[in-house]
Amino acid sequence: MWAAFKQGDPEAFRRLYSTYFPILFNYGGQFTQDREVVKDLIQDLFIDLNERKERLADVQNIKFYLFKSLKTRILGML
Repeated sequence: MWAAFKQGDPEAFRRLYSTYFPILFNYGGQFTQDREVVKDLIQDLFIDLNERKERLADVQNIKFYLFKSLKTRILGML
């Protein structure tokens, strides 16, 4: 899925978003109770990923890559 996303497959992007949004939302709740902030940060994360997809490294574990990225964003704003 990651490789297809990096190659610009819009369906792969939709699958990434729909698969990982709920997981990331629950994870983000561990750092802040502000649900709207968590939603916004997840959306920003996916926008940034989509804009930089050609330059992203290959990822072995998508979930942990996204967790780390979201955690960095949340901690950066707290």
